[in-house]
Amino acid sequence: MAEPFAMPRGWRTLLTFALGKSNDVKWSARGLLKLAPHLVLYFQNSSKARHAQISNVNAQLALHATHDHAPLIQASGSGNLISQDGFCEVYRDGRAFEAASKDTERLMSTYGVRARILDGEAFRAEEPAFLTTPAGAVHWQNCWSCNDPGGLTAAYSQLFSKRGGKHPDR
Repeated sequence: MAEPFAMPRGWRTLLTFALGKSNDVKWSARGLLKLAPHLVLYFQNSSKARHAQISNVNAQLALHATHDHAPLIQASGSGNLISQDGFCEVYRDGRAFEAASKDTERLMSTYGVRARILDGEAFRAEEPAFLTTPAGAVHWQNCWSCNDPGGLTAAYSQLFSKRGGKHPDR
């Protein structure tokens, strides 16, 4: 997506994490000490201004990723591993869907992300296998997915060798 996940900065949320009252974060004292320098940087980079700068760069990388991978996918003969249909986030809760819709509109206008916002009936018409009608869905259209990442990596590796590349461990 366009924006990386920012570390929550609210002290109540951080206290909830620290006390283990949330399943969002599982931590140990040993792991915390080892990761402390990285967590400090993550916290600093999650400030509103810094996160906006990082998101602008990240969005450009993400929006070009499919275009940049397309020739490699074709040359490696691995197109059968890729789905170009995007993906849908389905919401059962109306308030969550409303919040997601507003955020999606913001991402579309800020970064040029392509998405469709579907109310529950429209989504169900496209996906009749759903037994109940959800509140709605967001269909992210810029995204591709791979059904076998290991297979894609192997195909890229073979293409690399075929084009004269040398693997350092071989």
